[in-house]
Amino acid sequence: MSTKSTDAGRKYSLRSVEIYTTCEDAELLTSILKQAFPTILFADISRADRGRIIRNIDTLADPNVDTDILAHFEGKNWQPLWGNAIFSHFGPDDFNPPLPRLLINLRLLDDESYWTRTSPKMNKPVKCLEKGSFGSGHFVDDPEGKKIVNKAYRLLRKHFSNEIETVDLQTGEIYYEGKTVMMWYGPGVAELCAKDDRLFLETAISEPDGLFKGTRPRRNIPD
Repeated sequence: MSTKSTDAGRKYSLRSVEIYTTCEDAELLTSILKQAFPTILFADISRADRGRIIRNIDTLADPNVDTDILAHFEGKNWQPLWGNAIFSHFGPDDFNPPLPRLLINLRLLDDESYWTRTSPKMNKPVKCLEKGSFGSGHFVDDPEGKKIVNKAYRLLRKHFSNEIETVDLQTGEIYYEGKTVMMWYGPGVAELCAKDDRLFLETAISEPDGLFKGTRPRRNIPD
């Protein structure tokens, strides 16, 4: 979490976590946000640039969105007032800022959405999923905005998981099981990884340092 100020001196708070989602997970996130916030709207800003009209969408699982989705509460006719900065930077001094807001960058993952890492010192290559992000912003002096943002994160924590296990990629030994602060994944991603021992959320491989780590959804979560 970080706090910045506009040129006029008004402080705003920014926050984000990493998120891993399948298409089904994105639909789940859409549903819980719409249920919790009846006035929430989703805008495709993945191709936004100076002067371009942004497009409203129905779901976070929209296949035509490249990356960034803005979730806001400004009404369906809201459009940015373009300033000197590119829209995706969200500088409050550059246009009418949609605060509070959520900035959601999703990768709609499936069993082919990965990149491969390998090493002569590993028995087999491993596959690493692409991560997205779930971010937010609100003015510090806006208690209602803070309430909305905090509720959104509570919903994320309720329906997604941050239970992970870290594996030695050479031996398969699990040497850490627990929770992480920054990394969250949906039930669809947990299912994907459970079906494939080579599929990980994140890897750290450095032959000179003898580092061969892989992080994936925890498979045996205690009740």
